[in-house]
Amino acid sequence: MTFVKLLLTLMVFVPLCVSQKAETWDSCKCKWADWAEWSKCNKQCYGYQIRYRPVWKSNTPDCQGYSACDAGQNSHQTIRCNENCTFGKYNDQRKRCDCPIGKLGVCCDEDVKCGTPTLENGKVSGSNFTYGDSITFTCNANYKLDGKSQLSCGLSGWEGALPKCVSTDPCKDNPCPKGQICLEDDVGYHCQCPEGLSGINCQIDSTPPEVVNCSSDVSLNTTSRKKYHTWALPTFTDPQGTQVDVISNYPDNKFDFPWGDFGVQYVGTKRVNGLKAKCEFTVKVRPMRCPELSAPENGYILCNSWRPEFGRFCLVGCVRGYTLPDNFDGRKWVVCGSSGHWTPANLPSKCEEEMSSHPKPDVLPAVGDCEDLTSLAGAKRMYITKLKASAFKSFCSNSPQTCDDLHVATTC
Repeated sequence: MTFVKLLLTLMVFVPLCVSQKAETWDSCKCKWADWAEWSKCNKQCYGYQIRYRPVWKSNTPDCQGYSACDAGQNSHQTIRCNENCTFGKYNDQRKRCDCPIGKLGVCCDEDVKCGTPTLENGKVSGSNFTYGDSITFTCNANYKLDGKSQLSCGLSGWEGALPKCVSTDPCKDNPCPKGQICLEDDVGYHCQCPEGLSGINCQIDSTPPEVVNCSSDVSLNTTSRKKYHTWALPTFTDPQGTQVDVISNYPDNKFDFPWGDFGVQYVGTKRVNGLKAKCEFTVKVRPMRCPELSAPENGYILCNSWRPEFGRFCLVGCVRGYTLPDNFDGRKWVVCGSSGHWTPANLPSKCEEEMSSHPKPDVLPAVGDCEDLTSLAGAKRMYITKLKASAFKSFCSNSPQTCDDLHVATTC
């Protein structure tokens, strides 16, 4: 069983007891250092906290490794934290909250939302837009509904296309250019020349609509899984003064975006000739940016270089002849997630000159220096092995083509 798997299965407070001292405790002159601070809870719901402490001992052939002092698990302690699901129940096998229908999020405390619908030349009846809610659409006078009059909010959004209100007499004011006639159709009306007429007797408008203003691409960062964003509605116009119909792939100019890249598109169509103009922009949502780490003097840091905007997972090591300070455990992952903050926050400023009384357990191998590509390659392979066995292994299983030693970044 790997060290990380042991931590994940332990999940209870490990009391200190004399019986966990090894038989060679006295002969190896073993002495525990002070406990480090408890880590932050690793999850919003049903997570755990851990703390470590190193051991001092003689560096003799009979006193190698932690087992010379520790006959149990006195080097670390683990306790549960945040033992609650706001809604739903905790699944012991899956190690997460199982949310009821209509709820989502780590703690099942977020409602499935469908967004606020709009209806030009009509009215939307209903004030709640979460899972299970229904809304009703009605049109103003001289307009009729094209589509369903009622929609329900489902798990994937509104269950059906949003309707439109179309004029019941679209040709009343003859919206067509000079010489053309207005004919009603399924979508409202269209314009055409009378049979046998063309040129100056029937002026054909061949100009497309114009985009007056359009939002630019935007990049957003958030500490949660979603970011609510509102953008300015684009404006379309026609130099000839005819009507321009506008449709979009979003029902409103605001949306609660999860992490990812999203294309927003508006299309303006001149009804008199069918020519179109587009307003398109991208909304990118990422976790908060992680500041760059500085390697300790006479040390180095290995981190993932794939998908760094979604999480950074790092280990710290030293060059040959140096070792990490006693108050920093080299087995501990240095992590930066959606908060944009590193845990633990303080890395050692330097690796200390190695002494026989300061042995270190299970750290990254010592390297010659950052130009020693051979020893660095071995350290990177060890990094990948440890990451695949850690609590962050999903970062590898979700990106198998990039989770390898070729994609491990080195900071010296």
